[in-house]
Amino acid sequence: MKPRILLFGSYDEGPGYPRKEVLVLALERLGFQVEPLRVEVLPPSGERKKALTDPFALLRWGGRILGGKRALDRALRRALAKGPYVAVLVGHPGHFAIPLVRKRFDGPILLDFFFSLQDTIIGDRGIFHRGGWMDRVLTRLDRRACEAADLILVDTPENREFCSQLTGVSKERIAFVPIALPHPPENKLPLPRIQDGTIDLLYLGTGVPLHGTETLLSAVSRCNHARLTFVGGTEETRLQAMALGPKRILSVHSWLDPEEVLRVMERVQVVAGVFGTSEKAGRVIPYKLVHGFAAGRVVLTGDTSAVNTLCEPGGDCMTVPVGDPSSLARALDNLRETPQLLQRIGDAARRRYERSFSVDAVAERLRYALERFSSLEAGMEAGEGMDSGVSATCEGEGAGAVLGSGELASP
Repeated sequence: MKPRILLFGSYDEGPGYPRKEVLVLALERLGFQVEPLRVEVLPPSGERKKALTDPFALLRWGGRILGGKRALDRALRRALAKGPYVAVLVGHPGHFAIPLVRKRFDGPILLDFFFSLQDTIIGDRGIFHRGGWMDRVLTRLDRRACEAADLILVDTPENREFCSQLTGVSKERIAFVPIALPHPPENKLPLPRIQDGTIDLLYLGTGVPLHGTETLLSAVSRCNHARLTFVGGTEETRLQAMALGPKRILSVHSWLDPEEVLRVMERVQVVAGVFGTSEKAGRVIPYKLVHGFAAGRVVLTGDTSAVNTLCEPGGDCMTVPVGDPSSLARALDNLRETPQLLQRIGDAARRRYERSFSVDAVAERLRYALERFSSLEAGMEAGEGMDSGVSATCEGEGAGAVLGSGELASP
């Protein structure tokens, strides 16, 4: 019988939230059986800002969260009684679930700290002021969640450093485990020819501030030969995109399912990355980049620390200064005029995906992170069938293995 890991909490899942599914797939490739147990506690993602800023909504959801924590505790006790589990993985956001696990479970507790509440709500979204009472509350929630974990998973080496500084938890207890796509295209998509001298690019995302959609839209408005497909965003940014007119905007969608995204990807040469200027924007690799890598498209994104660490600008992606629409517009014109560059970087992008952002890459990072727990190391399989090129990205990790153009932080 395979060793069992309990995936527990009120974690996000469904369209737009592939992190949970990727971690499950990676753990299964290591030989574990993952059993999910989710209890709805938090407001839906679309209602969370209102729940924070509207006093009546805050009061209503505060009561629901208290009741939800009791339901979480009951569900956890029932699951543990049916055990045994070799570990519990608390999915993000896990701030309310992990204290219950710490109280009830004696084995290794893993926390997917995919984002910090303080960093997201205060630093990137700017919903509340730095240094205010909400800043202190959110920082305390982040710190308590991380202190309760035996191992904390973050998505970039930069976030590993940030998490340690924010919470005071030693970096030895924080492991970098990248994002990935659970169901990528099997191979690089054929590159479409540039039609009528116009380059096609895709924006795919939720429109959060770190994406820098205002920079992207401003750049597109300056290009006479660039055409944007805009998927996601906010209602406001979709209206801004449509206002650019049919010459520069091919289509605007509130969201598309994975199959439709793939069809759009087949029609574009470039995928737009992140151009925001917040500190968080510099520490993340958003899913839009990984979608572009997996499809073998040129990812054109802001010149950030995370991109320089985990990718190779000029080799497998292209970068421009963040918050600079003029530079972005010039880069689009340059790509339009050099189709051979589109092909070369697109080929390298797919290799980057397979090496650094595939489920196999996640599994290999998890293997290194989990080997510290003897109870988990004994249960891990050798990983037959995993891409042999992936493990090379972790060899010599203690000495700082090279993953992109920067050094890879050890778990």
